[in-house]
Amino acid sequence: MRCNIVPDDVLKKIKDKHTLENSEAIRDFRASVVLKPASKVPVPGDHDEVRVLYDAHNSMILDESEANIIEVDYEQEHKNVNSSVELEMFDKVYDFFRQKLGMESYDNRDSIWKIFQHFGTQYNNAFWNGKVFVFGDADKVFFSTFWLQDVCAHEAMHAVTGYVTQLEYLGQSGALNEHISDVLGICLKNFLQGVGQWNWVIGEGIWTAQIKGKGLRTFTLEPAYDDPIIGKDGQPKHMKDLYTGKQDNGGVHINSGILNHAFYAFVYRCGKKPFEEPLNIWWKAIQRTHAYDDFAAFAYNTIQVSGALKGHLEAAWKDVGIIPKERKWTFWDSIKLSLARR
Repeated sequence: MRCNIVPDDVLKKIKDKHTLENSEAIRDFRASVVLKPASKVPVPGDHDEVRVLYDAHNSMILDESEANIIEVDYEQEHKNVNSSVELEMFDKVYDFFRQKLGMESYDNRDSIWKIFQHFGTQYNNAFWNGKVFVFGDADKVFFSTFWLQDVCAHEAMHAVTGYVTQLEYLGQSGALNEHISDVLGICLKNFLQGVGQWNWVIGEGIWTAQIKGKGLRTFTLEPAYDDPIIGKDGQPKHMKDLYTGKQDNGGVHINSGILNHAFYAFVYRCGKKPFEEPLNIWWKAIQRTHAYDDFAAFAYNTIQVSGALKGHLEAAWKDVGIIPKERKWTFWDSIKLSLARR
């Protein structure tokens, strides 16, 4: 299953048939990719940390032999500024994941990060397809750019989540997947900004001046956009408003708003504590998460590793109507996951 930053319902509102139609092929490819579980500890070796930026030349085919290499970075600890802004963004993500999550690449096996830009013609999305990171140029009518620091972190975290948890990209498990990517995006953005007050908007700068909106999603109660063309951001922030339809893979981009708001409520209750503490709790919980966990199970996982902040966290989950509940891995889960890997 492809992991896009922009959900299909937004693309439908702007009548972007080009991006929607090609998304079907990407979806089929992503579903066929079998991910080897991430290594629990970094793989021993020389830790070659390679990031490669490719130019797809507006092709819809992601072929390394056909694409030009724009720039390559081999630095273990990124120090020198790259000539390409795009690779520079991914280098910052790579370093952040290594420093804050202890990950050597997205799979803890030093896999090369392959990043394609100029995908398609005016392609309105960025995504992880199971093997590479891909960015369209945007149509410049509704979308301005997808090359934003939090979007890069969001897509990169989809790769990490796929290897660490193998979360099913459907329903609450899929929304949890999207939420995890949003959390890493928002944490990296605030880490780099280095200001005392959090910025809670994902995709700030993604719209052109034609669209009335701050970004694609927010963690607060404030809608990210409210526009005559694309409508109003309808992400729920409480379980009473949970979307239960089939659209968007059962609401993966929609219902992630509930979890996002819980993270916001938790950080707000923690006061001026560094962002590392909430992020560390989330990362520990992510590593306890299984492929078919729902919101209640993830909430339970966070409570188990929250330490002295348990009271604040319990209150945050209550704020969004989620009751933490353990979900034990079953024999049938193993069978289902085994069949999904074939």
